[in-house]
Amino acid sequence: MKTLVYLFVVTIIATSMADNFHQKMQEYSQQCKSETGISNEALSQILRPSDDPKRKEHIFCILKKAGFMNDDGDLLVDAIVAEYTQGGSNPEGIEKVTKKCAVKKESPPETATHFIECVHRPRPKRYVLFRNVAPEE
Repeated sequence: MKTLVYLFVVTIIATSMADNFHQKMQEYSQQCKSETGISNEALSQILRPSDDPKRKEHIFCILKKAGFMNDDGDLLVDAIVAEYTQGGSNPEGIEKVTKKCAVKKESPPETATHFIECVHRPRPKRYVLFRNVAPEE
C-alpha cells in the first residue's frame, strides 16, 4: 500500500513538472515570436522541416531561452538530459538520442534546427521538446 501511495505521489509530481516545463516552453515561444517575427502559420508547423530562416531563428531562440543552447550555438547536452530525465523518464534513451542529434552545424540556428528535426524523427518512443509551442487558435 505504501508503494502504491509513493508511486501515485511521484506520478503527480512528474506530471506537474512536465506541465510546468511545457508552459515555460510556450512562454519562450511567444517571447521568441516577438524577436524573430515568425508568422502564426509557420509557428503552427514548427516541427515540419523547412528552410524558412525565421523558423530556424525561432527554434534557436527557444533552445537558448530554455538553457539548452548558448549564444555560440553549442547544444548543452547535460542540461537537456537533466530536464528530460526529471520524473523518472528513460535517462539512457534520452541521453543517447540527445548526443546523437547534437551535431554542430554552420550556424547556431542551423544547429538548433538540425537538433529538433533529428529528435523528432519517428522513433519507437519520441522525446518531444516542442509540444504546445504553436499559438492557440
